[in-house]
Amino acid sequence: MMNTTAEIAESAFQDTLNVLQPECSEKTIRITLDFFSNIPLWPYENFVTQILEKGFEVCLRRIFERTENRCRLIIITTMLNWFSMAHMDNDEVLEFSSLIEQAAQLYQVGQYSESFQEHVFSDVLANFVGSSNGVYSLVGCRLMVRFLDRHCNAAYLSMPAIYYEFSQTPLKVAEYNGNDKAFLRHYREQIHDYSIKVVQYHSYSQINLRTMFSLIACTILEVPCSLTAAAASCLMMTIQDFALTQEKIPDRSRFWLHAIVLSIMSLICWVHKAPDLYRYVNEIISRRAKDAPQLNPPLLKTYNLQSHHAYWKKSTLFFEDWELRYGLWKHFQAARLLFCLAVFLAVLFTDCEGRTKKVVIHVPYKVKKIKHVHTVYKTIHHHHTHHDHEHGLVPDDHEHFHHMHLLEEPSPTHVQAIPEFLPDGPLDLPLDISEMPRDIPLKSIRHGIPLYRQK
Repeated sequence: MMNTTAEIAESAFQDTLNVLQPECSEKTIRITLDFFSNIPLWPYENFVTQILEKGFEVCLRRIFERTENRCRLIIITTMLNWFSMAHMDNDEVLEFSSLIEQAAQLYQVGQYSESFQEHVFSDVLANFVGSSNGVYSLVGCRLMVRFLDRHCNAAYLSMPAIYYEFSQTPLKVAEYNGNDKAFLRHYREQIHDYSIKVVQYHSYSQINLRTMFSLIACTILEVPCSLTAAAASCLMMTIQDFALTQEKIPDRSRFWLHAIVLSIMSLICWVHKAPDLYRYVNEIISRRAKDAPQLNPPLLKTYNLQSHHAYWKKSTLFFEDWELRYGLWKHFQAARLLFCLAVFLAVLFTDCEGRTKKVVIHVPYKVKKIKHVHTVYKTIHHHHTHHDHEHGLVPDDHEHFHHMHLLEEPSPTHVQAIPEFLPDGPLDLPLDISEMPRDIPLKSIRHGIPLYRQK
């Protein structure tokens, strides 16, 4: 009786589609979505198969293109629920997931917190990314990349590579946004844990590892801040430890994992322009190129090792956790100090006597470590007027060198949690100092008014 009812419902549904052509008008799109998302109407397990075989796939793709943006997320969540109610083989999963990926690609993402409901990320991470089924995990990672990738970088992240300091790459780094940082902070532990499960379950699958690499790289590019850099570094150290200590994986999988670790670390350096960290990463690259090139990107299907490449487990070929922690801490602390210094100098040199002229502040810097003291050289170019009692006002150009000695803070202690060595609080600021406004109008001095009361 159940089969007869299901067949009648299916037949009526197909006849309705043929007559209404729901993709042709907004009203029928809404009616179809309401009908389509009513899960109790479809208790039989071959429902997804019927969608693929009966041509409703084409109808869905047209609906994705015509419907409102908010409805696309409803479609995505509804279709994700079908995975739990239908039994599909791997080919059907991949074919059906392509529908979800298209909807995710068309979904216009703004700020993450405004674009996604809280349960969406958690469900995808738990039920797909961390799945022991390789196909489900692949689908989850691809879907997460679609969600996070607002600047279309995924096309250039299909294979791990080395990102050198002066590499010409089409990758786009997003502008810093505090709300996006807060959003990823909320999911940081889940992304970490389920990414580790991808490595544990699917280290033998190159395509799974490459998709996981794309996911981590997207978080670094889309939210460029201390949080994502530290979280990605912590994840990479865990993956490196797994590759070194796990006994039941082939050497080829170890090579893949070590190459991914190096690629992500070089990407962090490239995004944040961290010279000290770059030097350390380049040292590892050079040592590997000489003694163990199989540990560097790209990922290969087969490795032909020379005799002197067989001894690749030397400690000098791998990243030291404390070196990375210190390199990140030093870079972001220096960025914070430079930002504060730039703001201070901007305020200081915008108050001068005489006519109002244009000030141009350049912020190139060079930091040297000399006997536990940081000497910061700042160059400020500005145009202003001098009072000359004999010759009147004479405009002149000057170059001032300001030497500031800042006592170096002690290096952080070795801890596991990310916030202890890279505090989020003081670092909630854009990292790209070069984006600071170049033209700052001058204001005349207000005698007798303290600086902090100026408006």
